[in-house]
Amino acid sequence: MRSLLFHCQKFNASLTGLSTRGVDVVPEEISKSNFDHSECIVAFITVEEGDDIVKITPRIAKEIEKFCADTKEYKIILAPFAHLSNKLASFKIGISFFELLENTLKDKKIYEVDRVHFGSDKDLLIHLFGHPGNARYRQF
Repeated sequence: MRSLLFHCQKFNASLTGLSTRGVDVVPEEISKSNFDHSECIVAFITVEEGDDIVKITPRIAKEIEKFCADTKEYKIILAPFAHLSNKLASFKIGISFFELLENTLKDKKIYEVDRVHFGSDKDLLIHLFGHPGNARYRQF
């Protein structure tokens, strides 16, 4: 599993269509097509084949929580991002991971968590704060 964590002044993702890459990808049901947030932590995450999502979820949640504590931000946006690896897990495992991570963070009761749609093409706007440590790459 690989992740890019950003401390964002502004983040926007708007769905432009369902993904046509990966013939076996079935996008999750669309419940929302626009994600607009300010002053937040955005976690772009790629789930790779062989990842044990039950074991990795607490580790990545802890890393996100540490970033939240370091930046004093408590709004988290989880964003599936297949572009960090060419060894992707199945879409079913990917969706299951994001549901598990979202629930793990929400269960803490101190974070506002939103999850960007899995399996779609998106317009993205990412405006980072300009301080040291505003971006972190992690591999699990």
